[in-house]
Amino acid sequence: PVASLLPRSFGGDETVERVRAATDIVDLVSRYVPLRRAGGAFKGLCPFHQEKSPSFHVNPQRQIFKCFGCGQGGDVFSFLMKLEKATFPDALRQLAERAGIPLKPATPEESRRRDARQELYRALDWAQRVFARDLRGPAGAACLAYVESRGIDATPREEFGLGYARGGGRALVEYAAKQGVPVDLLERAGLVLKRDGGGWYDRFRDRLTFPIRDRQGRVVAFGARSLDGSEPKYLNSPETDLFQKGRTLYGLDLLRTHRREQPVLVMEGYTDVIMARQAGLTGAVATLGTAFTPAHAVLLRAHADRVVLLYDGDAAGLDAAARAAPLLLDEGLSGGLDLRVATLPDGEDPCDFFVRRGAAGLAELEGFVVELADFLLSRLAAGHDLGSLAGKRRAADEAARWAAHVRDGVSRAAFAERAARALGVPSPTFLALAEAERVKLAAQEARREDRFGTAAPAPRAEPPPADPIPVSPPALRRSYETVVDAAVNRPDLAARFAARFREELFAAVPGGKTVAALFRLAAAHPDYDASRILAASPDAAGRALAERFVRAEDPPEELEGLLEGAFRYLENAALKPDARRLKEQLAYDDDVGALKGLRDLLRRRSSGP
Repeated sequence: PVASLLPRSFGGDETVERVRAATDIVDLVSRYVPLRRAGGAFKGLCPFHQEKSPSFHVNPQRQIFKCFGCGQGGDVFSFLMKLEKATFPDALRQLAERAGIPLKPATPEESRRRDARQELYRALDWAQRVFARDLRGPAGAACLAYVESRGIDATPREEFGLGYARGGGRALVEYAAKQGVPVDLLERAGLVLKRDGGGWYDRFRDRLTFPIRDRQGRVVAFGARSLDGSEPKYLNSPETDLFQKGRTLYGLDLLRTHRREQPVLVMEGYTDVIMARQAGLTGAVATLGTAFTPAHAVLLRAHADRVVLLYDGDAAGLDAAARAAPLLLDEGLSGGLDLRVATLPDGEDPCDFFVRRGAAGLAELEGFVVELADFLLSRLAAGHDLGSLAGKRRAADEAARWAAHVRDGVSRAAFAERAARALGVPSPTFLALAEAERVKLAAQEARREDRFGTAAPAPRAEPPPADPIPVSPPALRRSYETVVDAAVNRPDLAARFAARFREELFAAVPGGKTVAALFRLAAAHPDYDASRILAASPDAAGRALAERFVRAEDPPEELEGLLEGAFRYLENAALKPDARRLKEQLAYDDDVGALKGLRDLLRRRSSGP
């Protein structure tokens, strides 16, 4: 049950059910997605993928949502987890607070972890107030002059919380001692460093500071620019319990005011973001010393349909774009985001571009924007000698490896066709090369993780795959899908077939265990609806699988007949190993017992249960 996924202090199934029942899914979703009534349900544009016509349905009677475009579905917990990238306990905590339902007191260990994180938030907030105060005071006069020389007005200075970290090496350490702020807490927050010979000193010295905030607007780290020419020019906080560079974007908290139909621009510098916003663009963020990653794309999916990676037009900018592009190809083709690349004319950076052009720069920027796939292929062609056989083969091999990582079959084929044209390779030849790479990749993934994603952690942060039951032969896949469909949408039907359930019917692939667990759950609770099945799913893998089969409306009447066919197929399939063994015995020694056993098997197969 879901209680196994939660700390004991959360109260298990009873608390989850109370919170679920107290949360109106239409009210919750409406905070993020404009909805309009359509019959007995509500419709809107899906927040999880790009679309122009609404295919996202919210059913208030069943308290579930379902997108018929990308397949995402689930209950109130699923929606919050997918949109906010929250864990189940975090989603439960948020919804419980919203509904006014108290959770049970935390265990001592949970309290310790929560208090430690809160201490970090307080320490970083304290440091932010110190830095902002010093920028406005006499000590920050030179730093403020530099900020003004960059054209940054007072309003964005306040909005982004710019500050000044004093020079001297111990200004923050000494002020913390006066204020009673523990220095070891500042070290955990990444604000001070310990000297080899003892004592402490400030990490940021004589620098302009940029607070880095999380989605909720809380300071989790700092970036800082040197004012005296010392290296590194920009310095970020180290990673902590609150801050991971690959999962944080500068300016992410300000996207709350961004209109979804406008693109989000992803840049590399703090001042790029500040000047873009000062020019009137609400959709501007920056990476923090790393390439833009699939995890970043997941963060932005809730805010925009199109994301444009904006780079300087010099060689370094082009190299940065080329490093990021292969990592993002799958997100751009399969992940529901329209990912594009824009490189400015040589000699211009985004900050200067928006200073000179203001908000009108966004329209002008369209002239530099290309699709991610086109940018990637153009750089590939530029990096290989396509006039030579060896160069063309190396380029084709590299492009085929990229194609193999694209999950969606239609998108993969479309990219392969485009790559074949760009490289001057016959399309069937390249398609075969891409498919061979796909087979290699599948073999590697099969060794690394369970086919349903239930075993080893994958190296990429992404939602469950679009294909939730990737098994063959097709009849086995269809049977599994029917079993899950009935378990999620008709638990009463699952209960009727409970007598025919046997573990060996679901032993064909490792993922069958997840299907079997869902069926057992449904058969034991015939009175549950889909949202309660989701809430009580046996583990995270079961919940992810169940979410893919949630129906926005009642399932078809023929589901019972389909389930009958599914069980008949699974029962027949379960007989095959015994039949194969008996046939081998007959071939070896004409065993009479084997012949009788084989006849019995055939009779059972033809007659059914």
